[in-house]
Amino acid sequence: MRTRVKICGLTRLQDAELAAEAGADILGFVLEPTSRRSIHENPEALQIPERLGPYVMCAAVLGPYRPVPPQFHMIQCLDEVPRSAHRPALKALRVAADDTVDTVLERIGRHSAVHLDAFDTQLYGGTGRRVDWAVAAEVVVRSRAKVILAGGLTPDNVAAAIQWVKPYGVDVSGGVEAEIGVKDAGKLRAFVQAARG
Repeated sequence: MRTRVKICGLTRLQDAELAAEAGADILGFVLEPTSRRSIHENPEALQIPERLGPYVMCAAVLGPYRPVPPQFHMIQCLDEVPRSAHRPALKALRVAADDTVDTVLERIGRHSAVHLDAFDTQLYGGTGRRVDWAVAAEVVVRSRAKVILAGGLTPDNVAAAIQWVKPYGVDVSGGVEAEIGVKDAGKLRAFVQAARG
């Protein structure tokens, strides 16, 4: 089964179009106000999902849950998403250095899919730091949840991460940037290609 790919931290239409053209399965747009890549007060960027068309899956990425505009097809956040949101949701887990496989599994609980990223005291994501791949690999083996691996992935290491962890999907933001919020076309294409083997 092929590994799914999410390109996150998108802020520009041309980068979103590139990610879709390169074959990304889902595009992530950060609506968390504390993030350096947030588009929550950028009206033009908030309309990107509508400009991409109906067959491009777009996710609103948050820290704690907050209501999001209807043009986003799913929500990724740390909290439980209320049923009133009427959209698929992905539980985000920040894995700290002292987390064990058992503590991560306990936090996954009955969730059918989870997003694993590195813990940071200041940021909810986009830290550029890796999750312990050994812990993540064991979580994949022992959990029924589909695991999306994030944190410190680049075109140079994503194939190794997939081989080691065997996640359902991978998620990249900073690893394919030219600068904060601006994607590097070569890195983005190389990431998707490397992830697909």
